[in-house]
Amino acid sequence: MLIRIRVFLNVGHISRSCLATLDWGWEGDNPCARNKEYKSQSRDRFLEGDELPKFFEALGEEPNTTARDYILASLLTGARRTNVLEMRWDQVNLERRE
Repeated sequence: MLIRIRVFLNVGHISRSCLATLDWGWEGDNPCARNKEYKSQSRDRFLEGDELPKFFEALGEEPNTTARDYILASLLTGARRTNVLEMRWDQVNLERRE
């Protein structure tokens, strides 16, 4: 079983997040201010079968239970992001596992 993971790094997003912390009162420099933003390309990365146990182990240790549950629901259902985020308990049938 292969799991498709989209990888996208963007200094601009990180920099804007750092700027937000300045608005919240953090006293420090934006560590991304000196870095030039460059055009990055997204790429697909597929987990190999031998990587899956380590991936699920790390996911099980994730302290943010909301993020962990979102990732698991996305992987196990194959649903789109919006569908998973709007999912309600009355739409889940645990007996049929759907």
